Amino acid sequence: MRLVKPFLKGKVQSFAVRQEASAMYNSWIQKRLARKVWNHCQSYYHRDSTTGNNFVTFPGHVTLFWWLARRARYSDYVIIGGEGWRRVRRLKGILRVALQLAVLTIVVGTLYGGKRLHQFLVMQLL
Repeated sequence: MRLVKPFLKGKVQSFAVRQEASAMYNSWIQKRLARKVWNHCQSYYHRDSTTGNNFVTFPGHVTLFWWLARRARYSDYVIIGGEGWRRVRRLKGILRVALQLAVLTIVVGTLYGGKRLHQFLVMQLL
Protein backbone atom coordinates (compact mmCIF):
# COMPACT_ATOMS: atom_id res chain seq x y z
CA MET A 1 0.00 0.00 0.00
CA ARG A 2 2.87 2.39 0.67
CA LEU A 3 3.84 2.21 -2.99
CA VAL A 4 0.27 2.58 -4.23
CA LYS A 5 -0.76 5.64 -2.20
CA PRO A 6 1.69 8.17 -3.71
CA PHE A 7 0.85 6.87 -7.17
CA LEU A 8 -2.92 7.17 -6.64
CA LYS A 9 -2.55 10.66 -5.18
CA GLY A 10 -0.61 11.75 -8.27
CA LYS A 11 2.58 12.51 -6.34
CA VAL A 12 4.60 9.90 -8.24
CA GLN A 13 4.31 8.80 -11.86
CA SER A 14 5.64 5.28 -11.35
CA PHE A 15 7.86 2.92 -9.37
CA ALA A 16 10.13 0.42 -11.14
CA VAL A 17 11.93 -2.35 -9.27
CA ARG A 18 15.70 -2.08 -9.60
CA GLN A 19 17.39 -5.02 -11.31
CA GLU A 20 19.77 -5.61 -8.36
CA ALA A 21 16.89 -5.76 -5.86
CA SER A 22 14.94 -8.18 -8.04
CA ALA A 23 17.96 -10.45 -8.50
CA MET A 24 18.72 -10.49 -4.75
CA TYR A 25 15.11 -11.29 -3.86
CA ASN A 26 14.85 -14.03 -6.49
CA SER A 27 18.13 -15.56 -5.31
CA TRP A 28 16.89 -15.57 -1.71
CA ILE A 29 13.58 -17.16 -2.77
CA GLN A 30 15.29 -19.90 -4.79
CA LYS A 31 17.69 -20.74 -1.94
CA ARG A 32 14.79 -21.17 0.46
CA LEU A 33 12.75 -23.14 -2.07
CA ALA A 34 15.62 -25.56 -2.68
CA ARG A 35 14.72 -27.28 0.60
CA LYS A 36 10.98 -27.50 -0.11
CA VAL A 37 9.00 -30.33 -1.64
CA TRP A 38 7.65 -28.17 -4.49
CA ASN A 39 11.12 -27.82 -5.92
CA HIS A 40 11.57 -31.56 -6.52
CA CYS A 41 8.51 -32.36 -8.60
CA GLN A 42 7.35 -31.66 -12.12
CA SER A 43 4.51 -29.15 -11.99
CA TYR A 44 3.30 -25.78 -13.18
CA TYR A 45 5.27 -24.20 -10.33
CA HIS A 46 8.41 -24.49 -12.45
CA ARG A 47 9.31 -22.42 -15.43
CA ASP A 48 11.08 -25.27 -17.28
CA SER A 49 10.11 -28.74 -16.04
CA THR A 50 11.85 -29.66 -12.77
CA THR A 51 15.10 -27.85 -13.54
CA GLY A 52 13.68 -24.34 -13.83
CA ASN A 53 13.14 -21.82 -11.07
CA ASN A 54 9.98 -21.93 -9.01
CA PHE A 55 8.15 -18.61 -9.45
CA VAL A 56 4.81 -19.42 -7.82
CA THR A 57 5.32 -20.49 -4.21
CA PHE A 58 6.50 -18.26 -1.34
CA PRO A 59 8.93 -20.25 0.84
CA GLY A 60 7.66 -19.37 4.27
CA HIS A 61 4.75 -18.56 6.51
CA VAL A 62 2.25 -15.82 5.78
CA THR A 63 3.67 -13.86 8.72
CA LEU A 64 7.10 -13.85 7.07
CA PHE A 65 5.60 -12.57 3.83
CA TRP A 66 3.72 -9.88 5.78
CA TRP A 67 6.91 -8.89 7.61
CA LEU A 68 8.84 -8.54 4.35
CA ALA A 69 6.03 -6.64 2.58
CA ARG A 70 4.91 -4.38 5.44
CA ARG A 71 7.23 -1.54 4.44
CA ALA A 72 8.50 -0.50 1.08
CA ARG A 73 12.26 -0.21 0.78
CA TYR A 74 12.35 2.77 -1.56
CA SER A 75 16.02 2.23 -2.34
CA ASP A 76 14.93 -0.92 -4.24
CA TYR A 77 12.87 1.18 -6.69
CA VAL A 78 13.49 3.74 -9.37
CA ILE A 79 11.03 6.52 -8.59
CA ILE A 80 9.84 8.40 -11.66
CA GLY A 81 8.20 11.81 -11.36
CA GLY A 82 8.34 12.03 -7.59
CA GLU A 83 11.03 14.54 -6.70
CA GLY A 84 8.74 16.66 -4.50
CA TRP A 85 7.27 13.59 -2.83
CA ARG A 86 10.77 12.27 -2.13
CA ARG A 87 11.84 15.57 -0.48
CA VAL A 88 8.74 15.66 1.74
CA ARG A 89 9.23 12.02 2.71
CA ARG A 90 12.88 12.65 3.62
CA LEU A 91 11.97 15.72 5.70
CA LYS A 92 9.27 13.78 7.57
CA GLY A 93 11.85 11.08 8.34
CA ILE A 94 14.30 13.62 9.74
CA LEU A 95 11.60 15.24 11.88
CA ARG A 96 10.45 11.84 13.17
CA VAL A 97 13.99 10.92 14.25
CA ALA A 98 14.49 14.33 15.89
CA LEU A 99 11.26 13.95 17.85
CA GLN A 100 12.20 10.43 18.94
CA LEU A 101 15.59 11.66 20.15
CA ALA A 102 13.98 14.52 22.05
CA VAL A 103 11.53 12.20 23.79
CA LEU A 104 14.30 9.73 24.60
CA THR A 105 16.47 12.51 26.01
CA ILE A 106 13.64 13.74 28.23
CA VAL A 107 12.85 10.23 29.48
CA VAL A 108 16.49 9.42 30.22
CA GLY A 109 16.98 12.80 31.85
CA THR A 110 13.91 12.27 34.01
CA LEU A 111 14.90 8.79 35.09
CA TYR A 112 18.63 9.32 35.64
CA GLY A 113 19.45 13.00 35.70
CA GLY A 114 17.07 14.38 38.23
CA LYS A 115 14.91 17.45 37.96
CA ARG A 116 17.61 19.92 36.93
CA LEU A 117 18.58 18.05 33.77
CA HIS A 118 14.92 17.52 32.85
CA GLN A 119 14.15 21.24 33.29
CA PHE A 120 17.20 22.18 31.26
CA LEU A 121 16.22 19.86 28.41
CA VAL A 122 12.63 21.05 28.37
CA MET A 123 13.80 24.66 28.24
CA GLN A 124 16.16 23.83 25.35
CA LEU A 125 13.41 22.12 23.34
CA LEU A 126 10.86 24.86 23.87
